[in-house]
Amino acid sequence: TFSMLWCWFACLLFLNSFKDKLKDFLEKKEKGELLIQKAGNLLQNILKKVTLSVSHDGYLHYGDIVCLLNPSTETVLSANMAESKMHEEKKLVGPCDVSAGKTIDPCIRNAFMILGPKDEGEVLRFNEPFVLSTLPGVGGENLAALPQYTFRTPFGRECEVVSKTEVDSHKAEKPCNHWVFVTREVKDAAREHEVQREEEFKDLVSREQAAETEEAPLKEENERGVNAEERGDED
Repeated sequence: TFSMLWCWFACLLFLNSFKDKLKDFLEKKEKGELLIQKAGNLLQNILKKVTLSVSHDGYLHYGDIVCLLNPSTETVLSANMAESKMHEEKKLVGPCDVSAGKTIDPCIRNAFMILGPKDEGEVLRFNEPFVLSTLPGVGGENLAALPQYTFRTPFGRECEVVSKTEVDSHKAEKPCNHWVFVTREVKDAAREHEVQREEEFKDLVSREQAAETEEAPLKEENERGVNAEERGDED
């Protein structure tokens, strides 16, 4: 009898606990607070389509929304949130790792805004510092290269790149958030073009000289044949 009462009491406790958990589950589901719902909502948010800026003059400008494409691998720079944060947040929250992703369609995850010391719309000039930031309202973190965190690659140790705004004690952005587009200078390009033209001319002259050298014996033989015929006619 005691064992039956104990089993009945245990079943009652289990049913009450199950009812409480079911009630809690249904309430969270109705509010969209289940972990799977949060993760799904976040994925929908960070994969939301973004319209990139149009360059009418061929230049980049402060305030432009751009993607960074690697043509050789057909990947774009993308922000990656930690999996643990994806169950808690509704938008991109730094610090985030970055990677080169195969999803090349512009979206919240792979679109960045160019920020810097100039006003929005000003042309980004050569050798000017700038900041790559995730879009305002969905994170607003700047892209940073962290020299204190490195990892080994086939090319040596390299810095980690994360989506995080690093500031000093005065709330000013640190240099690790500043990036510069590196291009060839005009004078270097002009000199390289000049050297290339000189090499092409030298190569052309060498080919012509080689052709003349190959044709010389045949030409000489033909001339000897013509001279022999002329002497025969004279006889």
